[in-house]
Amino acid sequence: MVDTPMPGSFLMVYSGRPGRAGASDIIYRRAASKYHRVDVSGTMHLDFTDMNWWPGPLRRRGAYGAIAPKRAAYVTRQIVREYFDQELRGRRSALLAGDAPMPDVTVKRAK
Repeated sequence: MVDTPMPGSFLMVYSGRPGRAGASDIIYRRAASKYHRVDVSGTMHLDFTDMNWWPGPLRRRGAYGAIAPKRAAYVTRQIVREYFDQELRGRRSALLAGDAPMPDVTVKRAK
């Protein structure tokens, strides 16, 4: 992955977990012909899964961020939809281009 760049673009969505800022950017930037990095504040790793809807011990242990499950699902769907519409259907994404910002979402594009 590091020695030979991928022919297509790459999307990485980061949670707002402390200490993750740019953790793997160097690998992804070298690997992808186009690299999109999206940061979603108020999230943790599990907020991007359907587990965010489940109550119980994970929620009590702080495994989720402050973002509401409904908002996390919406943001995740929107980011993925915009990326695939752009890369597979050729429809320019205003979100990924930074022209249509979303609250709590930061987009960085390299290459």
